[in-house]
Amino acid sequence: FDFFCEITYLEKLFSGSAFFDAYHRARFACDREQELGQLSGACLMVKREAMEKTGVFDENFFLYFEETDWCERVRQAGYRLLYVPAATLVHHEGKSSGLDKRRSVELWHDSQLYLTRKHYGPAAALGLYAINLTGYALRILTAPVYVVKDRNWGKIKKNLWQLGYHMDLRQLGREFDL
Repeated sequence: FDFFCEITYLEKLFSGSAFFDAYHRARFACDREQELGQLSGACLMVKREAMEKTGVFDENFFLYFEETDWCERVRQAGYRLLYVPAATLVHHEGKSSGLDKRRSVELWHDSQLYLTRKHYGPAAALGLYAINLTGYALRILTAPVYVVKDRNWGKIKKNLWQLGYHMDLRQLGREFDL
C-alpha cells in the first residue's frame, strides 16, 4: 500500500498524512531505537552468525533492492533489524553507480519486480507491474497540478518515459519469461 500511495502521488495529494505518506517515512521517529522491516544497505552492521546463516546479497540483483531481499531473509531466519540513531552516515545516493538516470530507473524497476517475484511469486509481480503501469498513468493525469505547484515540466516528461517503459511488451516478456 505504501508503494501504491507513492507511485500514484496519493502521498503528495495528502502530504503530511501518516496514512498516505508511509513510503518515505515522513513521520519516522529518528531519535529512538526501533525495530524495522528493512534497513538501508548504505549502512549495515551484521553479526557474523547472521551472515553465515542467511548468506550474502543475492547476485541476481545488479543494483537496488538487494538489501531489501537480504533483510527479508534475515527476518525469516529469526533475527531482528534495528535502527540505531547513534550510528550516523552520509549517503550520497546514486553517486557510485555512474549510470544515467534512465538506466538507473530501469534497473530499479527490474530489481523491484525480481524481489517481488522471488518472495511472493509471479502473480504478485504481475500485480506490481500493473500497479506501476497504473501509477505512471495517474501521475501523468495529475501532472498539471504538480507543474503549477512545483513549476517543473521535467516531471511530465519523466513520467511519460516511465509509462512507456512499462508499456513496452518486450519488457513484460523479459520480466515474466514470456
